[in-house]
Amino acid sequence: MLAERESPRSEFVDTNVLVYAHDLSAGRKREAASDLLERLWDNRLGCVSLQVLQEFYLTVTGRTRRLVSPVEAARRIGWYAEWTLHEPGRQDLISAIALHVSLTISFWDAMIL
Repeated sequence: MLAERESPRSEFVDTNVLVYAHDLSAGRKREAASDLLERLWDNRLGCVSLQVLQEFYLTVTGRTRRLVSPVEAARRIGWYAEWTLHEPGRQDLISAIALHVSLTISFWDAMIL
């Protein structure tokens, strides 16, 4: 009997990875982030949340260090939104609060987890 193969699992991408991939001054971090994103595109394994896309937009279009224009950021968000898009629901919020309290991490990090 042949063993059933598991399908590859999506890989969740955090805001920092997206930002590093678009930051020309990030050096090796940019290379690593770009390589990761390219692999995820090629294998169709990328996963992001609405929160990550919001954070990405605010970070790369920021007033202090604008990496891309708002129009370009929106275009790139359109690409990333083609991946598996996690839209947190009620239970995700409850679970995030529990993680925030038990692990003493920021609430926003808990929402990503």
